[in-house]
Amino acid sequence: LDAPYMSLAAELTPWCAARFPAIAHFDGTARPQTVTTNQEPWVHALLSIIAEQVEIGVLINTSFNVRGKPILNTLAEALALLDDPAAELDTLVIGEWLFDNSRKRGPIAGS
Repeated sequence: LDAPYMSLAAELTPWCAARFPAIAHFDGTARPQTVTTNQEPWVHALLSIIAEQVEIGVLINTSFNVRGKPILNTLAEALALLDDPAAELDTLVIGEWLFDNSRKRGPIAGS
């Protein structure tokens, strides 16, 4: 699948919809965006690392807010979401830093 601009809606397989429910639209589709090494080397490397951990390299590209709250404006607001159960946020990448809700903090490997 070559979809560098999120310009199509692809139907999710049952496995993908169950494994990554946050990417599924109400009709069972998602708008994928593919990334190659030539297009975005850093993002491609990050997706490869994620794939080693969870079987497939996937990130969610969306407005950054929690339902019913405004879009975030500051680093502090973003980090606070790691402690907000309503956000259901596992990991946050800001620049070359990876934050997760287990409170382990540190730079992304290889950066």
